[in-house]
Amino acid sequence: MIALFSHNLLFIKTRKTASTSVEVALSRFATDQDVLTPLSPADEKIRKTLGYPGAQNWEDPWVGSSGTSALAGDDIHGRYSAHNHMSLDEATQFLGETVHSLNVVSIVRNPWERVISRYFYSRSDPIKSVEGFRTWLLNNARVIAENEKLLTSAENSNPIQYMRFESLSSDAETLASQ
Repeated sequence: MIALFSHNLLFIKTRKTASTSVEVALSRFATDQDVLTPLSPADEKIRKTLGYPGAQNWEDPWVGSSGTSALAGDDIHGRYSAHNHMSLDEATQFLGETVHSLNVVSIVRNPWERVISRYFYSRSDPIKSVEGFRTWLLNNARVIAENEKLLTSAENSNPIQYMRFESLSSDAETLASQ
């Protein structure tokens, strides 16, 4: 998740949609007040190599003993830090009222392609077969809707602008021109 207050942008990171690459690219626009969640050590190294700021403002140091965040102004239910794949509801809780002034952006991908990518990403053994995929999918059916759960919100009515994985470059250009 990235909150670029300086650009009125909230980026919700989805799984297997090139969202880490987009998150690294968006980091270059961050000011000291923006929120950048930590990435993997390898991806943080890429951010650093590119001269972009690393993870910042993702921990809420103002949480009192009551569990109330001075940053969000709301009870954040024990979530005292922002993380990579925060749902829109979690981001809303973490950021509080400021979130309603941000344009929400995320990435979607052909669901079939995304699930296949997730399968190959999750497999540590070199044997990948149709039967192996079938078994994996039956045991991990939750992955089918995992991005939908990240983007469905009971607490945030901001419209979401979607970039499509299949046309990410042109969708990013459209977003940048707005």
